[in-house]
Amino acid sequence: MSYIQDKLVEKSPASLSDEELLALVIGNERAAAEIMRDFGSFKGLDNQPLEKLLKYKGVGDATVIRLCASWEVSRRIVERVVRTLRD
Repeated sequence: MSYIQDKLVEKSPASLSDEELLALVIGNERAAAEIMRDFGSFKGLDNQPLEKLLKYKGVGDATVIRLCASWEVSRRIVERVVRTLRD
């Protein structure tokens, strides 16, 4: 296991930085660091064309698709929570 995986198991997912979470999702720590350096945060990545991520070494179509699916899962969870709070 990587240091990030160990940290998640030993502490919690909440203990991970945005960069570490991104590294787990895309499977590439170096690319995650570069992406977060360039975009600053998940908010900075919001609404960016996914093609922009393809410029990072180790990030290909499958990685971008996996990241897109992860964002959609998160969006749906938030949508359902907000809907439940309103009801």
